[in-house]
Amino acid sequence: MKERAEPFISELTVNKTEVLEQTLKDMRSKNRDLKVGIIGRVKVGKSSLLNALIFEGKEVLPKATTPMTVSLTILKYAETLSTQVELYNENDIAELKNDYERYEREFKRIVDEKMNKIREKQNPLNRVKAWAKILYIKTKKKH
Repeated sequence: MKERAEPFISELTVNKTEVLEQTLKDMRSKNRDLKVGIIGRVKVGKSSLLNALIFEGKEVLPKATTPMTVSLTILKYAETLSTQVELYNENDIAELKNDYERYEREFKRIVDEKMNKIREKQNPLNRVKAWAKILYIKTKKKH
């Protein structure tokens, strides 16, 4: 298995628990947070994996028979075990949806603008015009 993973392993990879533990201690002493995102297909066991790794198999993280794509769970280190829950009401969700739609429109506008510039540059007629302009300037300088 390690041979197949070899191309993906960099010199920065931590493959010993002691090294990882020391790295995390160093980061903590420098007030640097380690942020890790866990993503994957629906119902593949992301929560189960984290429960096994972090909570010794206890079912701490939420699991559901339906996809929880809108469920964001943030884990932070603390000296004492505690839970903080942030709930969103319908107005919060509507506001987030509006922000997302505004972002999508702006993103589409920027992409369209860039694509139009690219198309304009690639248009053969515009290329001919650009070359004609260059030739005109060069011949004008000679006279």
